[in-house]
Amino acid sequence: MQEDTLDIDYEVSNPGDAKLPFSIGAHPAFAWPLPGAGGKDTHRLVFEQAETGPVYRPGAAGLLGATPEAWPGGGRELALDEALFERGALVQLSPASRHLRFSASGAPGIEVAWEGFSELGIWMKPGGDFLCIEPWAGHAEIAGQEGDYRQKRGIRFLAPGERSSFRHSVTLLG
Repeated sequence: MQEDTLDIDYEVSNPGDAKLPFSIGAHPAFAWPLPGAGGKDTHRLVFEQAETGPVYRPGAAGLLGATPEAWPGGGRELALDEALFERGALVQLSPASRHLRFSASGAPGIEVAWEGFSELGIWMKPGGDFLCIEPWAGHAEIAGQEGDYRQKRGIRFLAPGERSSFRHSVTLLG
């Protein structure tokens, strides 16, 4: 562990005798704008890899929309402004990256990294003073999916006696 890093470890275990369905997600929020930075529109996310999308947005019922949208960023960068979130969160079901930087000129930044998580949610409440960068293993149901929840995309399973580990790290950058 580094002095400027917070590591959060999660472990899901199945002590039972039947297959266990589960989802797990981290839900951190960060000040936006960052202390010492200009306005919100001077901030950006810089991803480890070029992200090409698609993204899903939640609908009124909390379900993800059935039709994905194009990734709103360009390559590795996503310019941030409140208008980006007027229609809700950006949910990536298969991000290429396993870490990103949240930064603005003239302000210390934050690196968010994750292991074991396969999805990523990015959101803010319009008018709020925070940005959520949330690694997930599992996600909300996609609108129009029918049938047993155990058959739906986003549900994970552990066999009896199995364990699954996840890590989420936040590093303060000079």
